Amino acid sequence: NSVDHGIEPPEDRKQLGKPPEGCIELVFAREGDHINVNVRDDGQGLNKPAILKRAGERGMLAQGQVPTDDDINNMILTPGFSTRDEVTQLSGRGVGMDIVSEKVRSIKGTLTIRSEESVGTTMSIALPVTLLSTHAMIVPVNNQEYAISNFGIEEIIYAGPGDIDYLGEKLVFKHGAEIHGAHFLNEKLGVGDIATAANDAHVGLVVRRSDGARSVMLLESILDSRDLVVKPLLQQIPQVQGIIGATILGDGSVAPVLDLTELLVTTASHRFNPQQQAETVRQQDNNMPFALVVDDSYSARSNLEQFVSDMGFQVRSAKDGMEAVDIIAEKVPDILLTDLEMPRMNGIDLATHVRSNDRTCDLPIILITSRSTQKHRDYASSAGVNKYMTKPYSEDDLLQNIDSLLGR
Repeated sequence: NSVDHGIEPPEDRKQLGKPPEGCIELVFAREGDHINVNVRDDGQGLNKPAILKRAGERGMLAQGQVPTDDDINNMILTPGFSTRDEVTQLSGRGVGMDIVSEKVRSIKGTLTIRSEESVGTTMSIALPVTLLSTHAMIVPVNNQEYAISNFGIEEIIYAGPGDIDYLGEKLVFKHGAEIHGAHFLNEKLGVGDIATAANDAHVGLVVRRSDGARSVMLLESILDSRDLVVKPLLQQIPQVQGIIGATILGDGSVAPVLDLTELLVTTASHRFNPQQQAETVRQQDNNMPFALVVDDSYSARSNLEQFVSDMGFQVRSAKDGMEAVDIIAEKVPDILLTDLEMPRMNGIDLATHVRSNDRTCDLPIILITSRSTQKHRDYASSAGVNKYMTKPYSEDDLLQNIDSLLGR
């Protein structure tokens, strides 16, 4: 992003009194149980008018909404968001910063963006060193004890009269001159009664969320604080957002260990619903174009899968034509990328099979092979292959071929 979006051309930099060469600085530091990574450039900063224009085109702004600088900065973390009008190998697909943000969140980190026009942009990432052990607070929720990891908690404050209020329908906590969005812990966990929680909320935990903003988690009390060993949940247990594991307390009871930075990412949460989660995943997959990658080489197949996935495709793969035929029988892909020489059924035979079937006769096919002779090209053309590419191939050329076949 610094290279393709931030650093100005040498002529523009000279006019601004900058050296012609741009500078990108990476700074690593350890602070307590966190590793901080700062990536700074001395470019033009985020193009906020372009970001707002694209956000408006995508319907991301409510009528009359005046977004803050943080709101604008965080828009570039939205999946599929890009200010580029043309797609290149470096940018334009909108699958860069949202992947960074998702990865940082998945390992319990935070990502903060600061930008100043004509001065530059800084991306700050804070990553926990380990979550195998943590200092935690033991809190009661609906007659059950929970352990809250101290990760992301900046301050403990006590609620007095008038501190908890509503602005419209939004719950807020007034802390001095600051007003933070607030949540009841039992509401986020989907347990207990909200009205009772409102009466019993005496403690607020100021939490720095994964997007850099602050929120307050309201709870009844803190029973104890101690260092705990966190045991990860077994694979057989469905993953529940906000619960990072479990710990055994001194009396032998088991307490879930909560990560509030992750819990705050959820909506006003309800109990885990695997059917609802599966339906959500299916809906997301249905909205993504589907690509089938066929190659008997694991490394070539994996690299191609990753590239197509980064383009925003749902991807499945097969190691030969026979396996691909079975996948196509289940669901017809939007595009087929196949090798030529494979066991059981090669790429030419696969293309012939696809063209002979009414369901798949119009399926775009790209054949990628190390064979570059005219004879093999003629075979591919007669079998109905749309694009013929030779290894090693240019990813830019592959990107253009995919986009042209799909009319993107």
